[in-house]
Amino acid sequence: MKRILLFITAIFSYQQSYTQDFNDVRVYIEDLKSKAIRDTSLMSDQGLNIFMAKKVNTYLTGSGDLSMNKNYFIIDPTDGRLFLGHNWAKDPSQDTFRTKWIFTTGIKSNVAEAFSTIYSGKDKKLSNNTGLALKLTLLGRGIIYFGENGTQIQTKELKKFGLTDTTMDRYQQQEIANYYREQLKNEINDLIIIDSTKFENKIENTGTEAFRALKRKEFYSKKAKFYKKMFIEEESRYIEEEEIYNAFWNHWVSLDIYIPITRQQYRVAESFTALIEDRMLYNFEGTLIWSNIYERKKMRLLASIGLGTKIMNNITTAELEKYSIGSYKQLGGTDTLSLAQIKTDEIYIGNYNQFFIPLLKFNLVNFFLANKQIGLSLLAEKHFGAYNPLNIKAGIPFNLKGKDDDTKVSFELQFKWNDINNNILPDVNPSDKFMIGLSVGIPLTSQLY
Repeated sequence: MKRILLFITAIFSYQQSYTQDFNDVRVYIEDLKSKAIRDTSLMSDQGLNIFMAKKVNTYLTGSGDLSMNKNYFIIDPTDGRLFLGHNWAKDPSQDTFRTKWIFTTGIKSNVAEAFSTIYSGKDKKLSNNTGLALKLTLLGRGIIYFGENGTQIQTKELKKFGLTDTTMDRYQQQEIANYYREQLKNEINDLIIIDSTKFENKIENTGTEAFRALKRKEFYSKKAKFYKKMFIEEESRYIEEEEIYNAFWNHWVSLDIYIPITRQQYRVAESFTALIEDRMLYNFEGTLIWSNIYERKKMRLLASIGLGTKIMNNITTAELEKYSIGSYKQLGGTDTLSLAQIKTDEIYIGNYNQFFIPLLKFNLVNFFLANKQIGLSLLAEKHFGAYNPLNIKAGIPFNLKGKDDDTKVSFELQFKWNDINNNILPDVNPSDKFMIGLSVGIPLTSQLY
């Protein structure tokens, strides 16, 4: 009997010695649980980060849209550019504070002839250009709460856990979520013991003590990150799948800047008898965007308003006439010396101007079909100053599942009317200002912030 007790004590001490390497995991989980109870929150701040990321990732149509995946790319037919982005932010599973900001760096490149443009009413290509895209996003904390049916839903969930009617009286509002977090904590503790035991048995007689110490360090560090992430992901998944919330709202502010790396080059002459000159456009853009997301059981709304500016010229606004080299010569072009020295297919005739253009835009998206996988969108973009068209874009956004639930691919079938108020080029047929296109947004990794 004494030998059996000594054996059990030895096993217990052995488990305790290596499972203590996961004390930081236990502290992390207890901190989240305690803070949720103290703040009377339905979900921890870190769990809410994951919850929100899955919602906003359903709409990726342009670089101004928010993605909370680590890497992603977007093909936007409205400006004919491809964007490849990388997000920098604190991992909420490795900190007891929520993710408050995301810094995005990326590259934009012109793909006006890419497959993303299905139909263009007027065949006018932009000059190829590439630039650096920078975006700083400040995230709100978010609110998730019960509505009128909260008590009924909680009662159903408590029965599923096998709690008695007497116990149910003690659980009100967010308490069902607190109970689940406690159950999840116990599951992770059990998993820690199982995984640690398997690992220690595997390396028990392997290599030197120094080798085993190195392997332990790698194992416990990797597993600690896994358990922390598991806790907030499972918390988020449970509250969403079991629908024990009634509504969710959050907002964020983004400063989106495009800095050209390559310039757009044009050959311009003031008249057919004037010299041909090189003109360069550095098409800088900057936009400040305030966005909101609001979700209920049967719909998800995203709304944003943006104020920005960009550098344009009277070539991109189609004010200067474009001529081929043959037409230039036939119409009396005299600068044949410049033509012999340059390689170009087109020349612009007229007085060249470059200017800043302010703009205001509003976007509204509603996912309400096929379990909030399909929706409708409307974007209005108004320019002011020397170039002042009103552009309207209507769309049908939809999602398709990627390699997992965290990498859903976003599509939007877009119908865009440029200059719908006919302020620019009033003589041009309206059908030439219309475009149908397909935007594609693809998360490249499943890591969520």
